[in-house]
Amino acid sequence: MNKKKAWLCCLLFVVSSILLGSTGQAEYKKTLLLEKNSYWGEPEQVLKGNYYKIPDIAIDSEGTVHVFASGISNLIYYNTKTRGSSWDGSLHDDNILDFNLDNVKPGFLSTYIDSDDTIYLVWDVYGDGPKNIFYAYKPKNGIWSEAEVVSVNYLLNLPTHPKITVDNCGTIHVVWCDELESAKTNELQNVICYNSKKINGDWGDSIVISQNGDGDSWAPDIACDSQCNVHVVWYYSYNQYTGICYNHKQADTPDWSDIEAITINSKVNSPSIAIDSKDMIHVVWVYNYNLHQIQYAKRVNCNWEYQGFISNDLENMFYKPDLTIDSNDRFHIIWIKVINNPFHRPIIYKFFDGTSWSDEEEIVYSINGGMSPPSIVIDERKPHIVFINNSQGSDELFYISKNIAGDVNGDGDVDQSDLGILLASYNRSPDDPFYDPRADINGDGGVNQQDLGILLAHYGESLP
Repeated sequence: MNKKKAWLCCLLFVVSSILLGSTGQAEYKKTLLLEKNSYWGEPEQVLKGNYYKIPDIAIDSEGTVHVFASGISNLIYYNTKTRGSSWDGSLHDDNILDFNLDNVKPGFLSTYIDSDDTIYLVWDVYGDGPKNIFYAYKPKNGIWSEAEVVSVNYLLNLPTHPKITVDNCGTIHVVWCDELESAKTNELQNVICYNSKKINGDWGDSIVISQNGDGDSWAPDIACDSQCNVHVVWYYSYNQYTGICYNHKQADTPDWSDIEAITINSKVNSPSIAIDSKDMIHVVWVYNYNLHQIQYAKRVNCNWEYQGFISNDLENMFYKPDLTIDSNDRFHIIWIKVINNPFHRPIIYKFFDGTSWSDEEEIVYSINGGMSPPSIVIDERKPHIVFINNSQGSDELFYISKNIAGDVNGDGDVDQSDLGILLASYNRSPDDPFYDPRADINGDGGVNQQDLGILLAHYGESLP
């Protein structure tokens, strides 16, 4: 018998001795027969109300999840959830970010949290006021800064869809899409713009890093490698053809490389970029033409190598994949599938463990309505997803994550730490100062034998 099994046997003996004093052995054994299974939890409402849109999500070093969303007013809405807890859902003053921008409303936004737990936020605006990309930040245990204009010194028309990242060298990088007069046709075309600054510095002049001639560029995404080099992808359309494009620049240099075509094909869009621990660049995108696929390529020795398609369904349309890579170089990807018979729009999740891709998991779906593009972040190996669901005619902000029953502290393992939290709250009332609501696994309002049985049934399990 190995040490783990021996320890667990001793644990079962001690715990059963506690329980038998009040409930009886037969009932205790029954609770241990619960099926062991890793599963997606029920969607949780991040903030109550029905006016949210365009969410993004990030996680800090302590495992606290941060969610941002724009709304129908000139405010940005914000909420957090510590590891192992549930969303409050109530709308307080702390959930409302008002940067005093008159006559404009926030639209698309993007957030990033660095290793010091500083939160960075960028967003675009619409309305009667000046159109710009705005930026603000919040240090750990600090307050939000005033809003700054990122789209500096440029005759731009409609800046939108910003994305932000921060490198290891302390530089903030932002890309977005805008309209600019074509150098070739003198007509307005969509281009990809970029700006950067040191954390305590000022924004420089905005520059165009995409094509400026025929066609339009859309939907940029950005990432930095461990050497602080910057990598950007977007999709380009000209006449009836589209392609996925890539550009990059070395750290602390102003010059961008020549634009590279990852793929040139009809009906591709919505690229997402991620970089692994070896600084290899990975890009996924949507292909919707005769067949429908989530396609994937990686950059090897300065060349793009097509890796095939990730999705299994060739009949239904997809949109807006989001790719992230965890600390063990496992890939996690989500996207929305559009199914017409019966009509619904599920969020699909897959992961790659370094050897093979998992099966597709349909984790949540919307019937008779829409689903916003979801956003994903990874806490070690646990995926956290935020999305807007308007299946009932209102735009509601939801969160879902993958859990194991009995993982009280939410770290992806069911172990001694979870058992300690549960036993410390065992048979205590919710008004007891030592009661921890996380230990109420089955949600019946108390920590009792049923909760302990669930935990022990899953003891030793970990998320894949």
